[in-house]
Amino acid sequence: MKTKFRWPAFLSLRPLGAFFRRLIERWGSDDLRLPVFGSAALHLILIVGLFIVLPSNVEDRKVNPTPRFVSAKVVAIQEKAKPKPVKKAAPKPPPKKTPVKKPEPKKQPVSKPKPKPDQKAIALKKKQEEEKRRKALEKQRKEREKAEKEEQERLQKLREQEMLAALAREHEARRQAQAQAQADQLTVAGYVDVIGGLVENQWNRPPSARNGMYVVLRIRLTPTGEVISITRIAGNGNEAFDRSAKQAIDKAAPFREIQGMESRIFEQNFREFRFEFRPEDLLE
Repeated sequence: MKTKFRWPAFLSLRPLGAFFRRLIERWGSDDLRLPVFGSAALHLILIVGLFIVLPSNVEDRKVNPTPRFVSAKVVAIQEKAKPKPVKKAAPKPPPKKTPVKKPEPKKQPVSKPKPKPDQKAIALKKKQEEEKRRKALEKQRKEREKAEKEEQERLQKLREQEMLAALAREHEARRQAQAQAQADQLTVAGYVDVIGGLVENQWNRPPSARNGMYVVLRIRLTPTGEVISITRIAGNGNEAFDRSAKQAIDKAAPFREIQGMESRIFEQNFREFRFEFRPEDLLE
């Protein structure tokens, strides 16, 4: 239901016309009346147009005016249709479980009955293995004997070489010892001749001295050639001859000539030595 548009009281044209009339009378100029009036008319048109156009675009409002009288009607009450029962959706069946296939047990291969072993073949194989083992042992034994023989030969050659080397060393040592002994003998003989000459120069012949008399004396010396002791060892029993020999040694001492002798030769030959006194120019 559409409502009629009514102007609001504050938009009445009378007050507006009076306003413009007072405005024109106030200004009082004929030149300004036309522009002012035109401007006022234009604004008025815009305002009226605004209020006319705007209600046409607004949606119709339902207004319940206050009723001036009460009217009643008898209406047959219709029973409300019972709502149809809502069918409950049938529950979905649970998803079918895919049966898991169990692995089939492996079939055990049916063992075929083993053929009976051939005793002859077994015996032959055993004999061949024993023969093979015997040959291997024999080969090892021969190799071991060969190695032992080679080792023995090597040791024998080594012993022979060592023996030859020892013999060569011994021979060389003997040769050197002989050469040294000969040299020592010559040295000793030279010192003995020197001592004998010194003693002979100091010897006074006793009247009883005869050809064939001799005396053996043991003399002990110091490295400086001084005489420590003189001892008679052997002789023909002539005391005067023996005494004259001792006196000659005492007069010839000390033997300074032996001071340059090697200590080795002195210790071996002159620390204590035998002196044989046997003159050869005596009377018969």
